[in-house]
Amino acid sequence: MPPKKQVGLTETQLKAIDLYVLDTYARKTKTHKSYIADKIGVKADTVQKWFLRSDEFKERLGSELARIKDDFNDLPLALRRTRIMRLSELYETIEDKRVDLKLKVLAHIREEVGDHKVQIQVEHTGGVAVNIPPRDDTYEQWLANNEKMNQAIKAEYEVV
Repeated sequence: MPPKKQVGLTETQLKAIDLYVLDTYARKTKTHKSYIADKIGVKADTVQKWFLRSDEFKERLGSELARIKDDFNDLPLALRRTRIMRLSELYETIEDKRVDLKLKVLAHIREEVGDHKVQIQVEHTGGVAVNIPPRDDTYEQWLANNEKMNQAIKAEYEVV
C-alpha cells in the first residue's frame, strides 16, 4: 500500500515558514535550512525536502512572503490566532543573543493582535513656559538682585 499523501501543512512546516519569513539573517546564510531545522526540531534534510519538493510548502511560503509586504487587516481571526500561537512558540525557541529576531517576532505578534497602531491623545492645559525673572541689564543690577536673594533666603556667606 503506498503511503498516504499528506493533506495540508503540519504545524512544524508552518513554524518553518514563519521562521524563514521573519529571520532575514538566517536566509542570507548558507546554513539557514539547518538553522530552521534545529529551531523547529527536525532534520535538516527534512527542511531541504520541504523547500525543494513540496509544492504546497512553496506556495504557502510565497504567500507568507507576499503577506508580510501587504496589509494584515484583511485576515480572518482564526488565521491570526493560530499564527500568534505559532509565533509565540517560535519566540521561545530563539536564543537570547538573537535580540533582533526576537524583536521582529514580537513586532509581528503585535501586528497580528492589532496593537501596532498606538494612538496617544495629548491635551495641553495651562501655561507651558517656565516662569523665570527677567535678565539683568547691567552688572550693578545683577549684584543688587543677588544681594536681595541672599537676604531673602538668609544665606550665610563671608565677604572677602
